[in-house]
Amino acid sequence: MTASEPRSVLTFAPVALCHLLSVLCSGLVLLPAFFYANESSLLLSDIGFGVVSTSFAVILTLLAPRFSIALFVLTLPIFGNKPGTWQCIALLQLGAALYFGLLFRVLIEKSSKSALRRPHSVLFLLACFAIASFLSLSSLPVFAILEEILSFAADPRPGTLAASVVLGLRSPENSVAYSVTTAFLVASSVALAQLIGVFFRRDQMPFYAAILAGLLCTLAVGLCDYYGLVSLAPLRSLDPVVNPGGFQFRMQSFFGHSGWFAEFVTLAIPFSLLLLSLRSLRYWQRVTGVIGVLLLGEFCLLLSYQRGGWLSYPFTLLIVWFSIYVFSAFEKGRFMEGGDTPRFSMQKALRASLRKVALSLPLTIIATLAVISVILGESILNTRDGSYTNQYVERFKSMTRASDRLEFVEAGYRLGSLHPFLGGGSESFAFQYEREIVRPTGAFHRDDAHPLHGSAHNLYVQVFAGTGICGLFLLLGALLHFGLNAFRPALYDETISQEQRLLLLSGVCFLFAVLVYGMVQEVFYVHSLRLLVFSVLGVMPFLIPSAFSLGRLQVIAVLCFIFLMSVFHLLWEAPSFVASLRPEFGCYGLERDAESRPYQWCRPKARRLVPLSGEKRDRIRLDIEVPRIDEGKSFDLLRVEIGGELVTEAVVRAGDRWQKELSVPESVLALRRNAEVPVEFFFGSSFVPANDAGKGRPGKDYRLLSFKVYLQNS
Repeated sequence: MTASEPRSVLTFAPVALCHLLSVLCSGLVLLPAFFYANESSLLLSDIGFGVVSTSFAVILTLLAPRFSIALFVLTLPIFGNKPGTWQCIALLQLGAALYFGLLFRVLIEKSSKSALRRPHSVLFLLACFAIASFLSLSSLPVFAILEEILSFAADPRPGTLAASVVLGLRSPENSVAYSVTTAFLVASSVALAQLIGVFFRRDQMPFYAAILAGLLCTLAVGLCDYYGLVSLAPLRSLDPVVNPGGFQFRMQSFFGHSGWFAEFVTLAIPFSLLLLSLRSLRYWQRVTGVIGVLLLGEFCLLLSYQRGGWLSYPFTLLIVWFSIYVFSAFEKGRFMEGGDTPRFSMQKALRASLRKVALSLPLTIIATLAVISVILGESILNTRDGSYTNQYVERFKSMTRASDRLEFVEAGYRLGSLHPFLGGGSESFAFQYEREIVRPTGAFHRDDAHPLHGSAHNLYVQVFAGTGICGLFLLLGALLHFGLNAFRPALYDETISQEQRLLLLSGVCFLFAVLVYGMVQEVFYVHSLRLLVFSVLGVMPFLIPSAFSLGRLQVIAVLCFIFLMSVFHLLWEAPSFVASLRPEFGCYGLERDAESRPYQWCRPKARRLVPLSGEKRDRIRLDIEVPRIDEGKSFDLLRVEIGGELVTEAVVRAGDRWQKELSVPESVLALRRNAEVPVEFFFGSSFVPANDAGKGRPGKDYRLLSFKVYLQNS
């Protein structure tokens, strides 16, 4: 601990809060491991397995924390799937067991406990980002959050609570539960990253070696799966969007999508630089190993057809080639300056390497393309239609056509503008996109909105829409603070060892991959990638603690910024909070038929507010028409609820006009006299005009419809 590091309790407070939230989150996540439940009953036979497996993981961590962490990091790719899948849930349980084991071990070690109380600046900023994620939940529908919380307390039996936890972890991305869950996961990731950093603060090589080993295993097994030598189908299914028909056109390896696989390769490949520090091998052997890993990674990236990897990989190659030539000069004793204690001049070595790097970089790319050409049995210049090479050419051309991403960038900006200070809720882009763009009552409704696959496909848009200016500022602050304070000593600090310099350069390269890939993917959508990023950010600053510190005034400034953003957020959200108490949804804008009668098209589930007269026997008259659609489409069951109470069910056929006068339940009248009452409609079927209007009447109307509600009789 240096004198320049702040010892203020303010620095530790956000990290301590993350640990408290992580204890709660990890405890809930582990509950299903002890009480495995399904939808109908508690399976007692699985309790023993959960107790034994989880207890073993905790005990192993207690006895061998560094080995357990390395094993956990090495196996991260195996669990590289989206939220809600068994891979992600298994990773959460393993991470929770690891967290408790490390926490117990830290609490009984005096030196580790001391390091725990003094987080470095990157962890402080990440912890502040986690706090902003929790504060952002205030933008979500308050009563929906309360319903989620009350659902956990509805039945106190452990088995039922375990089932509720599993259902929460499996919540889709457009749900409130998903947003609440991700806020907990961000906090637990920060807490786990600090514990990992504490145990690797003195010797970091095994940690990064585990990342590199996981990468090599992922590439090797992925290639075997791609060429049919093994099958990873029992582990994960092929993504139907990029690999339709059960044929693996784009390489996925362990991951649930080729894009997540390419992200991992791009993030992990910089740590191939560690091979240069293996002094037991000749330098040319080390260089051969590094180049071999680079070519293998680049080959697999090309097989993944992911543009983000292709964009960021050249920078990785640039850093690696510079490192190869610079450290070769260092081992040969060149560019040494000084008198009695000569020091290696990094600047001179870099300048002398420029021409060599300028030649080596394109040669590496050409060599990879040549290997692919040989394997595919085609010439690189062959671009005939249907050839593999032509598909690569078209994919490269598509990097200049970003309309499929700009749609979501624009949407993210608009969604963020609705909640500019703290956002609309942690990782809530999908929820807000559906509510504000897809739904007819949304602030930016579009009938031609692009279909959304889980996230915004952009890290910055996702964070801005979810946590606003506050979250985006804190996250970028943590990343850029890490990058600048790793880059400067890597180039200019002549007192650090060459191994430390290699690690810092790999960290800079790692950060660049995060920032570049963040432009085309939401990096933290897959929890294993979030853990990888947070762990590296938590471990590497321990190399030079003096560089990763904030003064007391800087810490206070960051906390004051969060406070001000929270105040502005509360003032901004007050009107929308009042408006959210009287929601309407599911019906499109007002239209008129041939007789100029006003009506609204509604979806299978819709709610409208109907004013009450205040009379003792208030009645509501409904006038609903169900269209006759080609292709045999018909509608059957209609349910109507008034004030949350079911008042009628009816079978309504295609082409019918259903008119009925319904009495408002007395219990609803007692609570809502001289007010409005919500009337909810539930249809069992739906149709899309552009798809179901018949071959002779092609259309462009992709709205999801079910029925017409005529307003003059309502």
